[in-house]
Amino acid sequence: MLRTILICLFCIPASLHALEWQATFKNVLRGPHNTFLYLRYQPGESSSGITRPQIVEINFRRKGSLPVILSKEQHIEIKGEHTFRIGFFLEPGTYEVDVDIADLLSGRHTPISVEYRCMIDPSNLSASDIFLSYEPATDTRDISPILDLNLKAGVQKLHFLTEIYAPYTRTLSLRAILYQEVDSLSSASTTIWLDIRKITRTLRTDGPVTTFGDIINISGLKEGHYLLQIHVYDRDSLILKPSTYFVLEGETRQRIFSDIAQSISMMRYILPPEAYARLLEVQGTEQQESAFRQAWVQLYGEEADEQMKNYFKRLYLINSRLAQEGEDWQSDRARVFLQYGDPLVKDFEINGKHYQRWTYVKWDLSFLFEKRNQAYILVE
Repeated sequence: MLRTILICLFCIPASLHALEWQATFKNVLRGPHNTFLYLRYQPGESSSGITRPQIVEINFRRKGSLPVILSKEQHIEIKGEHTFRIGFFLEPGTYEVDVDIADLLSGRHTPISVEYRCMIDPSNLSASDIFLSYEPATDTRDISPILDLNLKAGVQKLHFLTEIYAPYTRTLSLRAILYQEVDSLSSASTTIWLDIRKITRTLRTDGPVTTFGDIINISGLKEGHYLLQIHVYDRDSLILKPSTYFVLEGETRQRIFSDIAQSISMMRYILPPEAYARLLEVQGTEQQESAFRQAWVQLYGEEADEQMKNYFKRLYLINSRLAQEGEDWQSDRARVFLQYGDPLVKDFEINGKHYQRWTYVKWDLSFLFEKRNQAYILVE
């Protein structure tokens, strides 16, 4: 089972730099460990570039229990982007894990808490977690896993790898299936997954541990949420079903966050004036992204992400259309389009003046624009 936590620290004194950590636990089968903690460090924009010593302390407790049953401390050094791997051997079960990353130069602590389930049972047939990577690998000890599973547009393929533990020699059939999440019919419906890719292999476990991996071609897939599931069959019985999720981001989302200051300014038509003014006052890319996301959550709750993408898709569309006429998203026509969508358009001329009438039959609405100095102004 995969657990990923993203910790972002803002408002650090100027002599320090913003730290961003990702922590991911993975079940594994090879070697002396059955659990790896991957810690990925990405320096902030204001990083000084100096090497910073850190102490990482990890404490495991059985879920619902107070005593610490396993503790580990490791010294690491950070400078540029890097992923650290720390191994453990755990009994099967669910754990509450506390990770503390202490920066020895600043004295600042980054706390991370997560619930983790170790599913490796050395007495029974078991499967590791699924590792996703951009490069091929034959062993989980050599793989560089993708920790941020929000994948950017343009990714053509993914490599996946899982390990199968079989206490005795057997022939297993394995099928990797990629599902795409589709919209449910109502808010009461459960999530619906559409089967879009299949890879089937027959694997003989000369064991006790063997690997199953392949390439998933994701070029041409639409943005959205995906589930990769591996079905392990012993004869006709489904005996294991490890899975992992990832999100394929589209060009719209990338464009939104490529210039966050511009995207904030484009929210003038959707935010109340006071909220819009406060958002414009936020400084710093990381702080702006955080405030921007929070503004959408406050507007739409759980639908924030979808509403955000739809809004900016319409905005980019009308901006492209009007650019041919010397206007942009800040014009009167763009504002009406963003609120109501595509209209019925009628062009006409009265006394040498050019007009456009936009009509929305569905709402019985009509807007009249007059062309003045190469731009159409809303007059009625």
